[in-house]
Amino acid sequence: MASLKVMQMGVRPIIDVVDELRAVGLQTQINLPQIAVVGDQSSGKSSLLEAISGVAFPKGTGTVTRCATQLSMKNGTEWCASVSVAIAAKEGKDNTVRDVAKNVGNADELTKHLELLKEEFSKDFSDDVIQVHLTSPDVPDLTIIDLPGIIRSSTGALTKEDMEQVDAMIKKYIAVITKPDLVDKGAEKEALAVLTGQRKKLLHGYYMVKNRSQQQLNENVSLAEARDMEMNFFEQSFYKDHLPRLGINALSKALTQVLVQTIRDSLPAMMQEIETKRTDCRKELKQIGPSAPKDLKGMRRELRTIVRNFIQLLEKIACTASPEHVPADACVWNSTLESRRRFLEKMKESHPGFDGEKDTFIGKLKGKELKGLKLKVPRSTVALFSSEKVTEEKGGRELVVEIIGYERYIRDEVKELMREKRGREMSVFLKPEVFVSLVESYTKDWKGNAIEFQKSVSKAFLAAAHYSIDKSCPENNTLRKSLKQFMESWVNKRDKQAARNLREILRKEQHPQTENPAFVTEYQRIREAKVKESFEAEIPALDELKTREDILAHVMKAYHKTHDIEGHSVQEMLNMLKAYWMVADPRYVDYVIMEVDSCYTQPDVVRSLEDTILDYYDENEEKLKFVFTEDEFEVHKRESLLEKKNLLRKASATLNKSLGVYGHDYDSDGSEADMLDGW
Repeated sequence: MASLKVMQMGVRPIIDVVDELRAVGLQTQINLPQIAVVGDQSSGKSSLLEAISGVAFPKGTGTVTRCATQLSMKNGTEWCASVSVAIAAKEGKDNTVRDVAKNVGNADELTKHLELLKEEFSKDFSDDVIQVHLTSPDVPDLTIIDLPGIIRSSTGALTKEDMEQVDAMIKKYIAVITKPDLVDKGAEKEALAVLTGQRKKLLHGYYMVKNRSQQQLNENVSLAEARDMEMNFFEQSFYKDHLPRLGINALSKALTQVLVQTIRDSLPAMMQEIETKRTDCRKELKQIGPSAPKDLKGMRRELRTIVRNFIQLLEKIACTASPEHVPADACVWNSTLESRRRFLEKMKESHPGFDGEKDTFIGKLKGKELKGLKLKVPRSTVALFSSEKVTEEKGGRELVVEIIGYERYIRDEVKELMREKRGREMSVFLKPEVFVSLVESYTKDWKGNAIEFQKSVSKAFLAAAHYSIDKSCPENNTLRKSLKQFMESWVNKRDKQAARNLREILRKEQHPQTENPAFVTEYQRIREAKVKESFEAEIPALDELKTREDILAHVMKAYHKTHDIEGHSVQEMLNMLKAYWMVADPRYVDYVIMEVDSCYTQPDVVRSLEDTILDYYDENEEKLKFVFTEDEFEVHKRESLLEKKNLLRKASATLNKSLGVYGHDYDSDGSEADMLDGW
């Protein structure tokens, strides 16, 4: 035993680490290094443990052990022991420990406690673990798990499920050959072949032990005497050339070495796995959130906190162009930039083309009819059913085409409406009704453009509200769902209000009115440009004009082109429409954007939501209680996570303390604990 005791001096602290981790229940979360004793039913496993520990374990026929037994041995100067049962976690409850006997005075008393536990666990297989802590001068520093025997076939008493449960307990095997004294003469070579690994190689090889026989038990041969008798047997046996693998002492030394090395090799991975699981556990707890308050006062206080956080975040992402720490697609401004651009583009496209830029004509070229012709000549000089020069779209050639009709000709539209609306007044007068009718006709597409833009902002705002609620409320929470429903209802009401207000803005625009001096200035500029265009087309170079009469003749020719009675009236109407459009179009765009902003994204509107939401829940106590009612599954899940978090924290602290590593404890700042104190 001397060499064994010397070896134990350096291994106890390492084994203690795993024992402490097992004591806090870490084996339920990660695999811990351990030595497990398994074998066929009644193959001598308990006798083997007895030989190593000096404690008589329960024996019998069939499957005696129906739950695992953890034997933690510590080499010490005095003999002492304790027995407890680690009750396996069930239905979200953490492992608990039931003390059976704390101060056991001798091995016989310990055996009695184990016999009683054998009776307690004699019916069904259990995941509970019998824990035996033993200190003695005759034991190695070693922890061994004794698992139920391997069942080869099911019987009336042992079901298929029992067999599967036992097999699931078995993790690794250590080969020990028992009862060598019962090997028939002539069969020793086969036993030796197994011992030396000739039949099947194992990483740590095979060991052979001789436990006390039934006769020795009957004669009350002590364990110490049995060990001496065991070594005498091996020294005179067929296996004497392999003494390093013979006897309980050799097995104990090998088991300790294997366990210590396994623990050393596993520690880095264990530490990493613990911290990974702690991180995952914290994330899950953050998602599920703390438990809900139980009283109305606590509910209202928690509601105010959540709603305030929600509104503050919503204001940031709904009313700010580029808020920090918020995804771009969650920001209302960013997510509606394309809608805003499309709205402005469609408003630009709605311009009627008062200079004829959107006119399309039908013509003939060498008997072939051509549609959709764009004439590159001043609109004021176009005469239908005449020949005009048309620039070919491909090649850029100019072709002389006979104009036979049109698909759209704005001058004719205006002229026909002026004729239709004319009453008793003289033809030189322009009727306001015609101007109003034309404005109403040309702005009819504005409604669709505005509604499309309003809907895009509404959709983006609701998405921002959902995002803010998700960030402010625990996951899978009744309040979260209720707040989303509230916001959907609120946005629906704002949609209806916005639609009414946009209709009113358009109605006002379709009854044209302006005091903006820009209208008069633009109107005068357009008239002057038209006259200049006409004069430049008719008046030749000055050096070609010989007399005053020539100049006047060309001037009058240009004047008559732009001032014939009907043509002049049409052109004046077009000039006024074009000038008014330059004022009304940007005004309407501004009003629409301001109206949509006032409905959804103005800071005051968002801030006012806080009182609206709180009033909604304050007025209905049953609703308030309902949103703070937790699903049983969520309660169970949170409790399990908290227990798991506490277990992993203890395991991390145990590892750090045992190994002299004092790193950052994730919970040391109290941030997570604070979060879990309230709902």
